[in-house]
Amino acid sequence: MQTHVKPALKAIYPLSPMQQGLLFNTLFHSDSSTDFVQQRYILRGALNVVALRAAWEQVVVRHDILRTQFRWEGVKQPLQIVWQQCELPWMEQDWREAVPVAQEKRLQTFLRADFAQGIELKRAPLFRLSLIRQAQEVYQLIWSYHHILLDGWSNDIVWREVLELYEAEVAGVALELPPSQPYKNYITWLQHLDDTDAEHYWRSALSGFQEATKLRVQQAVPGKSRGVIDYQEQRLVLSAKVSSQMQSFKERYRITANTLVQAAWAYLLSSYSGEKDVLFGSVVAGRPGE
Repeated sequence: MQTHVKPALKAIYPLSPMQQGLLFNTLFHSDSSTDFVQQRYILRGALNVVALRAAWEQVVVRHDILRTQFRWEGVKQPLQIVWQQCELPWMEQDWREAVPVAQEKRLQTFLRADFAQGIELKRAPLFRLSLIRQAQEVYQLIWSYHHILLDGWSNDIVWREVLELYEAEVAGVALELPPSQPYKNYITWLQHLDDTDAEHYWRSALSGFQEATKLRVQQAVPGKSRGVIDYQEQRLVLSAKVSSQMQSFKERYRITANTLVQAAWAYLLSSYSGEKDVLFGSVVAGRPGE
C-alpha cells in the first residue's frame, strides 16, 4: 500500500505592500493578464537537459518565494504560505520532426495557450517551465510566472544562480552558493517600520486630490464592463534630429530621459484636463539602502 506524505508548511506571513497591490490588481481585473510574465529564451548548443532541470530544482529549494502560494479568502488580511518542498513544474517537448515553418506556427499557438492559462495564485508554485527542442542543438525555454513572485532585480538573481548551478552540474562538482535571504526577513523588516512620518508627508503632498488625473479623452467602450482592461501598443520612432535635441536638452538641464518623459506626460495631462496641478503614478525599480 502506498502512502502519500502531505507537504509540510514552512511559514505563513503577510504580503508586502507591492504584493498587496499586485494581488488587488489581479483580483480586480480578473479578465486581464497584466501581471502574467512569459519569458522566452533560445538556447543553442549541446544542452544538458538533466543538469538544467537539476539547477532549477536547487534554485527552488534556495528561495522560499518560489514555493509560495497566496490566500485572501476567509482571513483578516491576505497571507502568503510557504511550503517546505514543491515539485518543479517542468515540461519537455520534442518538435524536431516538424519543419521550421510548422514549428513557428506551433510555438505561437503554444505561447497563446500558455498565456491564456495564466497562473493560479492559490496553488504553489506560481510558475512553470517548458523546454521545447526544435533541432539537435536548438531549444526554446519558456518561463511563465506571476509578477507577485519576482521583479526585474530578483529575476536576474534567479537566472544567475541557475546558470552557475547548471555549469557545476555539467562539470560534476558541488557548488556552495552563499545562503539566500528568506523573503520573510523582508516582511519582518517592513513590519518594524514606522509609517507615521511617511503617511503625514503623503497626506500633505496629496491634499486636495481625490484620484489620479485622467487624460479626458477616454471613452466608454460598449460591451466593456468595469474592471476589464484592453491594452494596445503604439510605437513612435523619433527622428535623429529630435533625439539629438532631446539629448542636448537633458544635458543642459542635467536631467534624465525618464524625468523628461514624465514632464512631457504631466504637461499633456494638464493640457487635456485643464488642471494646473496633475497627479499620476510611476513604478520605480529600486531598493532602499537599508
